[in-house]
Amino acid sequence: MTDFLFNLPNWLLFVAAIAGLLLLTFIAAGLRALVNRLLPPPAPSRVVTTLLTGLLVPTGVLFASIANDVYRVDQRANDVVAQEAVALANLIHVMQRSPNGQPVVVAARGYAHAAVVGEWPTMDRGGADAETTREFDALGDALLARLDVPAGRERIDADAARRYYIQLGNARDERLRIAREHVGAKKWLTLLTLLAVSAYVVAELHPHGRRDRIVALVLYALAFGSLAFLILVYDRPFTGRTIVEPVELHALLARPADQPVGDPRDLR
Repeated sequence: MTDFLFNLPNWLLFVAAIAGLLLLTFIAAGLRALVNRLLPPPAPSRVVTTLLTGLLVPTGVLFASIANDVYRVDQRANDVVAQEAVALANLIHVMQRSPNGQPVVVAARGYAHAAVVGEWPTMDRGGADAETTREFDALGDALLARLDVPAGRERIDADAARRYYIQLGNARDERLRIAREHVGAKKWLTLLTLLAVSAYVVAELHPHGRRDRIVALVLYALAFGSLAFLILVYDRPFTGRTIVEPVELHALLARPADQPVGDPRDLR
């Protein structure tokens, strides 16, 4: 529903959010004027004020709920990217100290490069990158060959690397799943309906003062349009306006292949 908005620069997205809310509020005000012509209102009533209060509360709650969902998804995205890098760094660290672990290290770096170069742009189109998947499978095959060793230090290292490989796969799967998450059309439709009804009531609160009515509607649109802009900016952490970048994977690739990997948490 909002895919085209993510191709806009931030300033234009902000203008679009405000303009959209302005259009919605003035459509609601026009509908109110039409209804008043068809059904002339009786004497002013306090019911309108009570109704506005009753509408703004659920509207604010829905805004807060959507914003909280977007924030949690963004946090999970950052966490899972860090988990993926930590698992890969641990795997490389274990294999670097293994006598015959160099093929696994090369395969691990190949996966990191494919993920950074190929999969991050591909997530914008809602899917996994085939080359990254092949590199991930190649890493698994290299590890499988290392498991065929007798009991001892090499076998312990191979088992540890296998656990990190599983963690890496789980983190990647979670990252790809998060890349498909976004605020759904039903939530946007519900929110816009509540905003339109509230704008109608705001216009009804100023039946005679045209200037006051316009000022109230413009301020209403500015306030809620700004909130909608923030939701749009932080929605879709891998495909939206604020992309979660593979900072740790970049740092891992920036190190020479023969340089030992230290604490993965230092990658950032």
